[in-house]
Amino acid sequence: MGFSSATFATLQLGAGLLEAKGATQEGEMRAQAQEFAAGSDIFNASIARQEARLAQVRVKLEIARKRTAQEALISEQQVAFAISGVRIDEGTPLIVMQDTLETTEFDMLIMQFNADVESQFLESEAIGLELKASQRRTVAAQERTAGRMRAGKTLLSSIGKASLSFAGDGGGDKGFPPKIFGKGKMAESIMG
Repeated sequence: MGFSSATFATLQLGAGLLEAKGATQEGEMRAQAQEFAAGSDIFNASIARQEARLAQVRVKLEIARKRTAQEALISEQQVAFAISGVRIDEGTPLIVMQDTLETTEFDMLIMQFNADVESQFLESEAIGLELKASQRRTVAAQERTAGRMRAGKTLLSSIGKASLSFAGDGGGDKGFPPKIFGKGKMAESIMG
């Protein structure tokens, strides 16, 4: 039992439609994967920014704690010098207290500098992740377009093949398009 050229052409078109739908779905799936990854990058950028802010909050708290400890140490030094009967407004006691202040202030500057460097690094990381997310969104759009283009190519190819089947023998001395059912069979199958 043979297929009529109309049935064969219809099957070719159906297969082409299914393949085109598959190409579109594949492009959509790839695009969604890129968009999911972009969302993950944006989320990670947000976390990096939060960590940068936390680094600044932590250093402010640590500096405040260190400043309180510094004041307590200076007070202890003043008491110790006063108990020993030494004047605290000149000479060695003044140099010791001044050195204590300078050392702790320098430590606090280093702490702030380190927190600033960490914050800048985290902010740079956030910017990099946002750029990566933007690139992924561009790739997602390209994947969708590529899927649609593959679908269109498949449809056009299927329509071309189906039209050859509908055309019957198509003539031509090179055998193209191929003679599937002989001359006039297409019209006979359509007419009844």
